[in-house]
Amino acid sequence: MDTERERAQRRIPQLLEHLDQSPLGQRLRETGSRRRMIYEALSRHPDPVLREIGRQVVDGQMRPADILRVPAYADAFREAATRAADGLDPEVVARGLERMVNSPEGRPEHGGEPR
Repeated sequence: MDTERERAQRRIPQLLEHLDQSPLGQRLRETGSRRRMIYEALSRHPDPVLREIGRQVVDGQMRPADILRVPAYADAFREAATRAADGLDPEVVARGLERMVNSPEGRPEHGGEPR
């Protein structure tokens, strides 16, 4: 009998394929668009240091290449990466992908439903 975790692990590739065919998938494939989305998300992050980084990059006060030159910023990124890696749960990832796929921008231009 499959567990929720196993079902989620199988569902992730299907959701990614569906997302790839959507307008959001197109935006994510475009480097500039993807970077803007990341920096804008950082500017709204609950962690004040990451939020500050995002705001400075979005406002043009800092270049992305400068982020790791500031020790406090580099530490904040390392800590966030560790928390993210520790928190990777297929069920959470699948739910996040399902939200993206079911958003208006996540629907394929040619129609169709996620498998």
